This record gives sequence, structure tokens and C-alpha cells, in this order.
Amino acid sequence: MSARVLIAGGGVAGLEAAVALHETAGDRAEVAMYSPREDFIYRPFSVAEPYGASRPMRYDLAELAQRCGATYHRASIGSVDGEAQRAR
Repeated sequence: MSARVLIAGGGVAGLEAAVALHETAGDRAEVAMYSPREDFIYRPFSVAEPYGASRPMRYDLAELAQRCGATYHRASIGSVDGEAQRAR
């Protein structure tokens, strides 16, 4: 039986976790990523946006999650019951 892992959020940390799990656990982990957003916004260049020099880069979060071996769900996590292993 594979381990079930829930990643709450689709930001840098969530994607890094998905990549690390995919590389280290492979098929031994079933990874699900939950995020209220449909896109990942790469923000380092956004500081130049007011000057017209750059803009944030956007990527489809479902596609990124799939490439990391995770399933994507557009939803928010409101609470977690660790003992029961349930998220709402």
C-alpha cells in the first residue's frame, strides 16, 4: 500500500514538496495537492512590473502538479484532523 500525502497549497513550498516526494518516494506515495488557485505565479520579477520592465510569470498548477506526479484539486483546506487523517 502506498502512503497518501496531502499538500495544502500550490506555492513554491508545495511544488518543492511534490518534486521531492516524486524523486524520493516515486510510486510509493500518492500525492494530492490542494490549492484555491488555478495557477502558480512566479513572482521574483514582479518588482519591475510597475515600471513596465517585467511581469509575473504564470503557470498552470494542474499541469505542474501532474509533472511532479501529484493530482491537483482546486479547493481550500479549512481544517485538518491529524489523528483521524482527515482534511476538510
